[in-house]
Amino acid sequence: MSVNLEPRVALVGACQIHYLQAGAGKPVVFLHGAGGLRIDEQVFAALAERFRLLVPSMPGFDQSTPGSTTSRKDVADVMADFIRQEAGGKASVIGESFGGGVASWLAVRHPDAVDRLVLAAPAGLRQEGGPNLQELSPVEMNVLLFGKPPESQPSAEEIERRQRNRANVARLDRGKPAWDQELYDQLPQVKAPTLILWGTNDGMIFPQQGKHFNERIPGSKLIYIEGGPHVLSAATPAEFLEHTLEFLGVAETAAR
Repeated sequence: MSVNLEPRVALVGACQIHYLQAGAGKPVVFLHGAGGLRIDEQVFAALAERFRLLVPSMPGFDQSTPGSTTSRKDVADVMADFIRQEAGGKASVIGESFGGGVASWLAVRHPDAVDRLVLAAPAGLRQEGGPNLQELSPVEMNVLLFGKPPESQPSAEEIERRQRNRANVARLDRGKPAWDQELYDQLPQVKAPTLILWGTNDGMIFPQQGKHFNERIPGSKLIYIEGGPHVLSAATPAEFLEHTLEFLGVAETAAR
């Protein structure tokens, strides 16, 4: 299964947002993790077959400019404007890892922009520590994220892109603890129906952190994917799609 992703650029507030688009129908916006936009062919193809899929590089990531953003809340505000401008006012939002933390703030601060919310191992409420990423080799990092060593070595350009993106995360999180008490306090304000997905083998953000989101977001559903590492959309696409598509209103059999 392949997908034809059309590159586009939008001026949103003070940010130039680069994004990919495919498919037609109700809009679904996919917010990436700390490494920046990554194309998950199977997941994107399945979503684009049923929805209008928009995958933006958030402010300061990849080629998108940071504008005046200095925090995850600022990024969430820009993404809300992106949804209003490019998705026609409202969209279902899938947020993965760092993008899950942004998506949480997006749903809190801009309920009018979020139809349904999928949080895949979201960042923001890390209470029990985690690995020191500075001490990990590239192979160890890949195993932590995807559950296996890389199949090929990244190019020099790709390494430089990842480093820039992680520096952007550090900029946005500067001085902020791993546990965002303000986010924890505000999560009950989420109005959108919410699905939380977590891998049982997630060594980046431990699976037990899921309870914090589940307990605070009214009516949310928490599903653990057995054996899943941190990046579920890439490592366990079939299971990720099964739960996500069903939640978004597509028959479960359509994901198979």
